Amino acid sequence: MINSRTRRQLALSISVVAAITLASCGSDTKEASDTAASSTVAAATIATTVAETTPATEAGDSTPDTTAVAPASAGFDRDAYCSAEVALEMASSSGGDPDADPVAFATVLLPLAQTSQTVAPSELSTNFEIAVGALQTVVDTKDPSGLQELDTLAIHQFDAANCPWTGENVTTEDYRFVNLPDTLVAGDYDFEVTNQAAEPHVLVIVEKKDGVTATWDELLASPEAESMVQTVAAGFAPPGGSGYTVTHLDAGEYLALCPIPQGTTGGAEGTGPPHFTLGMHQVITVKAG
Repeated sequence: MINSRTRRQLALSISVVAAITLASCGSDTKEASDTAASSTVAAATIATTVAETTPATEAGDSTPDTTAVAPASAGFDRDAYCSAEVALEMASSSGGDPDADPVAFATVLLPLAQTSQTVAPSELSTNFEIAVGALQTVVDTKDPSGLQELDTLAIHQFDAANCPWTGENVTTEDYRFVNLPDTLVAGDYDFEVTNQAAEPHVLVIVEKKDGVTATWDELLASPEAESMVQTVAAGFAPPGGSGYTVTHLDAGEYLALCPIPQGTTGGAEGTGPPHFTLGMHQVITVKAG
């Protein structure tokens, strides 16, 4: 579920993508200008679609120490709980921009959080009570401040230690993903992202909507890309920090990318092109299990 402490950092990073104007690589020809304009639109449409929100840890935090988390209590229905958590995490990644419409965002997450709460082990009862209460307050009062109270790192630490998800440790650098497999087997995944770069990065995974036959290269160059892809995972990591994203991947083809503008540091907007235009993108083929 969304961690509000870094939600604002990612929202800043994504919002500025729409304002990016790519340079024409030193050429002043009309063809180069048109190409740059097309790339600018594609960057804006894909970036604003694929990564509105994401859970993550604070800058400087380490990857959750799952070895310190005790096993679940007796009588715990692990399969029901872990399935509910995957659904909740995916909604958090693709549920829209909480800054633009916090009430709509909380409305999407609330019933899923309540489902997780119902089947959660007793040791997480207080954590879910606080999280569900905060979301309910936002929905009831229309006051977005409740989202600032969400901090679900302890829940994720428990999930990573107890749920039968496939863990993938991904490192981000300027400007590439390291150790991100290009072939996976269908199933539930916990991508733990460690950023060793000087700039913030986000691991965003998207899939094509039904009926879309364009290649990924064609989509990245298309002003219509926003309507043709949907987010399935998004995990933000600040420089020197870490984050995570949990998702279910069906058999098919996906694209991993980072849409943050080059030069972004802390709260300062980058003025360069999106990282994926610098090579920070990768196709992932997921095979049937």
